[in-house]
This record gives sequence, C-alpha cells and structure tokens, in this order.
Amino acid sequence: MAVEFPIFYVDPSDPQSTVYAVESFEEAERGGIEEFDVMDENFAIWDSTGERVRAAVRREGAHWLHLEPTGVEDMRGLREAIRAYAAAVGVSTKDLATLPPADALTKLEEAAERRRSPRRWYEFWR
Repeated sequence: MAVEFPIFYVDPSDPQSTVYAVESFEEAERGGIEEFDVMDENFAIWDSTGERVRAAVRREGAHWLHLEPTGVEDMRGLREAIRAYAAAVGVSTKDLATLPPADALTKLEEAAERRRSPRRWYEFWR
C-alpha cells in the first residue's frame, strides 16, 4: 500500500505540539520535512487515513525521502496530536472531533491565527 497524502507530522519534543500537514511527496522533499529531522527520527507521522508512516533518508535518483506505511492504524493518535496542538494554542476542540484530520487542522490553524494577530484599526476597512 502507498502513503495517502496529505501526511501529518508532529515533533514530540515541540512544546507547542504543532501538527504540520504536507500535501504531497514533492512538498515534503522541498522543505515540508527536513532531512536531518528524518535522520534523527524526530517525528511522529500519519497519513490521511490515520496510518502511521515511517520516513527514511534513501537517495534514489533525484529523491532523498522514502515514506512507507507501517500497517499500524492510529487515527486516535493523530486526533490526540491535533487536540494537544489546539490546547497549546488555546483553541477549543469541540468542533474538531468530527472533522477529517485535514479539515480539523485547517480550522484549528485559522482559529489560532485569529487569536494570534488581532486586526489593527486600519485593517477594518479592507
């Protein structure tokens, strides 16, 4: 089986518990995932179906990244990672539980951005 994009990853040592989404293999190789982090095994990675993904550095032609499904379904772990991220940025998780992970993460990021940067008085006329 192949990895289903988007993939989601989190660095367990990140105090913000930030969950990142990568939309494609090409995006992952262009900087969505850093090579040194893959070598250090710094991430917990899931695909869009909730299956855990193993990442490795393998230079094959023009590609350096190798992603393979582990066969371990862990949608609960992915949802817990998204909940931890929401708690870290102070966003309610009540509406996130029923959404697919990609939609939940998008909604979470939008809410977090609204909380981070209040509009200035001159932005109200845009």
